[in-house]
Amino acid sequence: MGDGKIDKEILEKFLAAIAKHDPDVFVGYNIGGYDLPMIIKRPRQNGMQASKLGRGNRRPSEEE
Repeated sequence: MGDGKIDKEILEKFLAAIAKHDPDVFVGYNIGGYDLPMIIKRPRQNGMQASKLGRGNRRPSEEE
């Protein structure tokens, strides 16, 4: 899925937006069943730290 180069650029911008806006919650349809696990998985696959998605450098879990 994706060429990796574009994925990383998109993920960097997404993680920067998360850091800037510091949302309390993510809301969406089936977000726990697909979206959040994918949002956690993609940075890891691109050699990035998924901990930027959590607060206090706490690593997010796909099980939460």
